[in-house]
Amino acid sequence: MESETQKKTNRLIEILREGKYRRDRAPLIIFIILFMISALTYMKFQMREKENQKYFISRGSYFDIKDIQKAKELNIDLAQLGEQRNHILYYIFTELYDLEVLNQLQKSGINFFATNIKSYNALEQVLMYSTLGPSSINIISKNIATLVELKLEIKEATIRELSKKCEQYAMSCVNMAIYFKIIKQEEHTKSYAKRACYQSEKSKYCEVVKDYIKE
Repeated sequence: MESETQKKTNRLIEILREGKYRRDRAPLIIFIILFMISALTYMKFQMREKENQKYFISRGSYFDIKDIQKAKELNIDLAQLGEQRNHILYYIFTELYDLEVLNQLQKSGINFFATNIKSYNALEQVLMYSTLGPSSINIISKNIATLVELKLEIKEATIRELSKKCEQYAMSCVNMAIYFKIIKQEEHTKSYAKRACYQSEKSKYCEVVKDYIKE
């Protein structure tokens, strides 16, 4: 049998070992706690930024100079909004661009040439994603002209994508005809205008570009 002294000695060794074990684990526990706090803080920041971006996306035609200032205060990049990182110029395309707002955007330092996750610039985003129809032809024409004035261009790869899209959606043909009309490429203008009229020369899509074919 163990003597009382031996028992006490063994117990003391166990206590010392437990203390050393706790001390050895302490840095790891502190690291885990700090990591969790950092992760939660980052998630909270991400959620707040996502909500702020949703606000500017939803502004659409109501977007104004005050929104530019607000975005600056919130450190929101208006050149890359939402999951697709689309440009504010795409989101406000639904109405005629306000030149005063565009001027203020430029003064704020926004990158007009920024691209989204698919490498489309604002002009390409408009032509790829816009849901405006023939009834908005005036808005489409003037806004595309404004984007061209801002020196935005369409890459060859994007033109191929849009040409393919034109096979299914007549409005894509209309948009491309308008774009090429603006940059004075008559051959392409007529080509896309004719494609917009493939289904019917009396269609609403053909109606808005039929004059391009005659020119």
